[in-house]
Amino acid sequence: VAPETVEPAATATSLGPAVADASAAASDVGARVATGVDPVPPAPDPVHGSARFAFALPVAGDVRLDLFDALGRHVRTLAAASLPAGRYVRGWDARDDQGRAAPAGVYLARLWTSLGRSVGGAAGTATRRFVVLN
Repeated sequence: VAPETVEPAATATSLGPAVADASAAASDVGARVATGVDPVPPAPDPVHGSARFAFALPVAGDVRLDLFDALGRHVRTLAAASLPAGRYVRGWDARDDQGRAAPAGVYLARLWTSLGRSVGGAAGTATRRFVVLN
């Protein structure tokens, strides 16, 4: 697994190997990136094969982006890092942490930050529903 990389706040960033070209992925998602820590739904939604998750941090902080199935079981961690303020894009290959293909169904993406402010739910968290198709 490639190390995480961070670019200046004005630039979208890839957080790993799942997004081969971060600048291309960011331009696709750029208009949909939230202005705060609130994440946008994955692109595309519904997901078929792969997806991109975008979020923005108004200030530096710890971030964790996790995916869960409809029963609340953890599927994959897409980001777990301390990041500077900026916009970020994280790719997902529609596989779980063990490399198994995610079955079709409803999933949840949960973004947690250490910012300690209310963002669509409990302080520092936001959750979005999305669908995976086979």
